[in-house]
Order: sequence, then structure tokens, then C-alpha cells
Amino acid sequence: MNLFREHRERELAKQAAKAAATSGDGTMDTAKAANIYDQMLSQMAAHKVALKAIQSIKAKADKKAEFIPVYEAYVEGVLAADEDVQDDVVVTIFVWAIDAGQFELALRIAEWALKYDLAAPPEFSRTIATILVEELAGVVLSGRDDIANIAEYLTEVLALVCEKDMPDQVKAKFYKALGIVHTANAPQAALEYMQQALELNPRAGVKKQIAKLEKQIKDLSPAPVPATDAKTKGDKPKVSKPDGGAAGKKTGSDEPPKEPVKQAATDEQQ
Repeated sequence: MNLFREHRERELAKQAAKAAATSGDGTMDTAKAANIYDQMLSQMAAHKVALKAIQSIKAKADKKAEFIPVYEAYVEGVLAADEDVQDDVVVTIFVWAIDAGQFELALRIAEWALKYDLAAPPEFSRTIATILVEELAGVVLSGRDDIANIAEYLTEVLALVCEKDMPDQVKAKFYKALGIVHTANAPQAALEYMQQALELNPRAGVKKQIAKLEKQIKDLSPAPVPATDAKTKGDKPKVSKPDGGAAGKKTGSDEPPKEPVKQAATDEQQ
């Protein structure tokens, strides 16, 4: 897509979102006069047919990554408008971005959707918050190659969804994922996350990890220093010996120091 077309789609999407926000029903359907939303829906319908024909999960994720650039300018326009409007194109790209490993894009869309409590795509019964938490946790727990790419986003996701309602099992899964990514560098934080997962779901499968983390933290802790009493009975306090100045120092010879010779009182008069 050339720069002119990208700019045009971004501006049309922004205008459509603002028009929908003032229409009263809060959906992009009322912005169809702008034509851009219809175009995106038609394109997405064709892409969904192509995805449905793919059985491999990895191949499907790769295909979503290939499709996402087609919608990027439109998505950026809607996010720039920052309006409380339900847009099924953008929330679908949110899901595709997670599957394709494009977590930064997914998180930006999620922030907008959660801000206005928007619904997930029509084919999903879960909420945006639940999808975000469960899918990101699934990436970690599955051991995918992009775990390192997702770790930096998990704490930010936690701040976004901590007050959102969702099944305890889902939130426990997310805390377990947080524990896994923090185990190597922050075992104390990892332990706390694992304990929260266990509290939410006793069958979360974290008991062994908790035991390992407790042992790891114990092994890393410095051994306690036994207390000593400097004034124990029978002990004599050590007295430091004074330096004694020049008089107490040994001369270069083994001979004892000579006493000064007394002068006669008459010397002062000479």
C-alpha cells in the first residue's frame, strides 16, 4: 500500500469513527455512508474464508500476519479518533495480532477497547479482557518461541485487567504465566504470582513450582550470623597498646638508649 492510500484510509477511518460516535447508537454501522467500514468488512470476510480453509494453527497464524497490514491504516485511524464506538474490524485485528505474535499492536487495541468496554468479535463469547489474558497466558504456557517478546507486556496487561471480571481459572492461568516469566530474574515475585494462581484455582498446577521457588529463594538467602556477647563472663576486654611515640620505637641499633647528659647550671652563663 502506498503512502497516499495509507493516509487516505487512516483519515477516512478517523472520520467514520467520529461520525459514528455522534450518531447515538455507538456502532460503525451508521458510518457506512463513508464507505470505508463496508470495504474493511468485505475484505475481512474474504480473509476469514481463506483462514477457515487452513487446518494448521501455525500456518493460520502466519496467514493472519500476512493479512494484518491490509487493515493497519484503518486501525490506526480508528484508534486516533479515540471514540466509544463498536468496530468489529478493529477488535478482530486485536485477536489476529495476538495469534500472529504482534503483541504491541494487540495491546494498543486492547487499551482502547477496554477503555470503552467494547465487545469482542461476534464469533467470540469471551470478553476482550478474558481473550487478552487467556491468549497471552497460553503463549507462555505453550512454550512458544516468542515468549521473550511477550514477557515485557505481561505486567502492563495485568494493570489493565486486574479489576476486570473473568473466570478465576483464566486469571489463575495468567498469574501462572507471570510466575514462569519471572522465575529466572525475580524469584520472589514469581513465587507471589504462583501463590495467587493457587489461591484462585487449586488445580492450577503450580504446587511444584511453588516448592522449587521457595527452595531457590532459601538457597539464595545469606546464612544468618550467630549473635555474640562481647561482655561474656570471664572475658577480658582487649586494651590497645599506645604507640608510645618516638620513645617507644626501636632504634636501628640493639644498644639501649643512652640517658641524656646533665649539664652544669653554669653552662647557661658561658
